[in-house]
Amino acid sequence: MNFIYVNRDTLTHQEIVHYVNIIINRALLRNSDGLDACIGYLRLYLNEGLIRKDDQELMEGLVSVLNRYDKKTAQECNMNLVMVTRDMSKIGKTLKKFGYSSEGINYWIKLDSSGRFVTNF
Repeated sequence: MNFIYVNRDTLTHQEIVHYVNIIINRALLRNSDGLDACIGYLRLYLNEGLIRKDDQELMEGLVSVLNRYDKKTAQECNMNLVMVTRDMSKIGKTLKKFGYSSEGINYWIKLDSSGRFVTNF
């Protein structure tokens, strides 16, 4: 996952889309440990512009990821709930800004703004 970020200037956008799709699929399948890192990298890629607004397939994949998880599922997958909540809500806010809406987007934004998860970073 760090490979994509480190090599973002040498990879073509098509290659980045391919690698990001693999990470999205891994998150959707809830495949093994490190899922919270996958979510963190997806947030980073979105914030850094590696995932673009016009990458409709990736955007829909991110919406699906947000819809696939909730607090209980994240805990069952041994994810760091505070970090995942922060990352999911930031992804959700960006998707919402781009015109997407879903229960998952609303869920993570609302959970992040609840008293327990308010953070300054």
